[in-house]
Amino acid sequence: MPSTANYRKQHNELATIASKIAELLALDVSKNSGPIRELLADFSGLLKIHLAAEDKALYPLLLQHKDPAMKAIAGKFMTEMGGLRTALEAYLGKWPSSASITQKPDSFRSETTALFHALRKRIDRENSELYPRVDSLN
Repeated sequence: MPSTANYRKQHNELATIASKIAELLALDVSKNSGPIRELLADFSGLLKIHLAAEDKALYPLLLQHKDPAMKAIAGKFMTEMGGLRTALEAYLGKWPSSASITQKPDSFRSETTALFHALRKRIDRENSELYPRVDSLN
């Protein structure tokens, strides 16, 4: 079973980028739309890498595990992530540039805060529920 160390490291990196974006959201979003969009590109790129790694390496192994409880939790997490992935893609499509952010700064702030909150909850659950179980298998 793979170690979750790299997944946890990516979670920490995602949290760092999200914190930087949150700091800029507390300021004038329109004036900071360029740096925000650059950070958002970094965030989404890393998140896509993270999700691909989970989808290709972690979850397939867990879904084949002999323990039915492990299979069930892996299936549950995969299903839930599908909804978040769809929301992320819609969000990124809506905010493709700094100009799109500048045009509707309040909407951007609100949607970004909501998306990051949902992702934070997901990361916390992976760190506290899923990854400890995976690490106990090693």
